[in-house]
Amino acid sequence: DWFKLPGYDPTDSHHRKLLADVKAVIGAVWTPAPEEYTSALEQAGFTVLSSKEASADGGHQYPLVKQAEFFYETSKVIVATLANMGLIPRHF
Repeated sequence: DWFKLPGYDPTDSHHRKLLADVKAVIGAVWTPAPEEYTSALEQAGFTVLSSKEASADGGHQYPLVKQAEFFYETSKVIVATLANMGLIPRHF
């Protein structure tokens, strides 16, 4: 998920530019604060057990990105192999 962090300053032109540049890359339309999501979930009847930075090292996304990259690159090889063997259609 995509959230603006507490250090984001909407009056800082550099922050606004960074946000706009990243949104263009990831296709984000809305940039909520974490508490907006938490509040909406609680209003819908959910109990939020945890709302915190998901990074394993407490603030850097790199380990999570590398973990996802490994998963998707491995899946890509498996699907391509199965398609080449004729076990699944090539359009996958």
